[in-house]
Amino acid sequence: MANAGRKGRLLLISRILGTVPSLAYAIVYLLCIPTFALVYHNLPSHFYHSTIKYEQILNKDEEEILDQIRKTVIATFVEVHGHDYQDFDKWTIRIESLEVWSLRIEGNQVRFSFSVPMELQEDRFNDHPFPSELFNAQADFPLIYTPIASSEDQIYYGTFEKILTVRALTGSSASMDAALRTGVIKTVFPFESEWISSQGKPIISLQQPLLDHLFDYSKGLNGFPSSCECCI
Repeated sequence: MANAGRKGRLLLISRILGTVPSLAYAIVYLLCIPTFALVYHNLPSHFYHSTIKYEQILNKDEEEILDQIRKTVIATFVEVHGHDYQDFDKWTIRIESLEVWSLRIEGNQVRFSFSVPMELQEDRFNDHPFPSELFNAQADFPLIYTPIASSEDQIYYGTFEKILTVRALTGSSASMDAALRTGVIKTVFPFESEWISSQGKPIISLQQPLLDHLFDYSKGLNGFPSSCECCI
C-alpha cells in the first residue's frame, strides 16, 4: 500500500510539472546562472576542487613567484653590498648568476632551491679560468599570514622579514667545509633585520605583493582558486 501511495504522488507531481510551459523552465535555468555565480563569488574560499593544483595557471604562478624571489634576493644583495658582486675569502660571487627553482609550500612552510657560481679571485682576469664552484642549496621560511592592520580597502599582512633555514644540497656544495658554506650563505643573504632577532641566521625580506602571491599559490595547491584565478 505504501508503494502504491508513493507512485500515485509521483504521477500527480509529474502531471503538474507537465503542465508548466517549456519557456518557464528556460527562464528559471537562465536565472540560476547569475544566482550561482553570485553565491560562488561571495564564498570566502570558493569551491574546492582537487585538480586545480595540476592546472597550467599554478605552473605560471610558480614561475612568477620564483622570479620574484630571485629579484628580491638580487635587490637586497646590491643594496647591502653596493654592487652586484662581492668578494669573501678567496672567492667572488656575482649575484646576477643566481638561479632559483623548485618552489614548494607544505603547510605553513615555503621551500625553494637555489644555486650560485663562485669564481676564484685569482682567476678573475684569467683568459682561461677554471670552472666555477657551484653552490647548490635549499632554503625554507615560514609563511605567516596574519592580519596586523586594516584600512577601508585592504588588509595589511606581516611579518615581511623571514628567517631562512638553508641546507646545502648534494654535490660540491655539500662537501664544502662549514665555514665556507656559512660564508656563501651570508654573502647571498646579507640582510640584517631591525625588527626580528635572527641570531646569526640569514633573512629574506619580502614585499606585500610577493606575500600575497605566495598565499594565493598556497590556496591553489590546497584545491582552492586564488583571488587572481577567480577573475579569469
